[in-house]
Amino acid sequence: MRSTRLWRTDITRRSTTTLLGGCGLRAYVTTIRRTPSNCSRSLSCLDYRKLTDESLDPLVTLQPVLTSQNVLSISKLASRLPVPSSGGATVSPSAVHAVWLQKLFWKGDPQLLKRPPQSDQDYLHAYDTCAKYLDRLVPADAIRFLDNITFSPDAAENLSIQARSEVIKRATKAICASWLRRARREEATAAGSRKGRTQQG
Repeated sequence: MRSTRLWRTDITRRSTTTLLGGCGLRAYVTTIRRTPSNCSRSLSCLDYRKLTDESLDPLVTLQPVLTSQNVLSISKLASRLPVPSSGGATVSPSAVHAVWLQKLFWKGDPQLLKRPPQSDQDYLHAYDTCAKYLDRLVPADAIRFLDNITFSPDAAENLSIQARSEVIKRATKAICASWLRRARREEATAAGSRKGRTQQG
């Protein structure tokens, strides 16, 4: 029985890579073949036809399968996917993490939040869990994430005004700290590059 399941998984994987290759995403095919097996299993529910439809937002297609166990690997794969009507831009790892954090906040995660939040306290705990990953978002994606969990219709329906205010308070502090760390890293990298060029000169 186990060998049969493995055979079916292999057939599905081969069919997927053939489909993607036929759609002109050969670079994506090369990368997906190197995907860890645990990530591949989580991708079994992914609608690859939608993923390769350049008129559809790939983030909408990816979000349902994202988990804490696969988001890092998928974010690397997704960087090869085109963004519709963007003039050649591709999906960024930050954008993938942002839609995963939205899913984590609202629906939970098999490893990090085993059940969806039900109360204000649950949502505050969900935010605190999400906050650990804000460093992975660029400023624009961080703002969109915060907007989704505080000002969206879902936020108005499920969180009290007090809870949303508390999330905004915590997020503002966390995002500012994250941006400061990012700026310091970028400055350190730039300083290292300048030093290297000076030594070479």
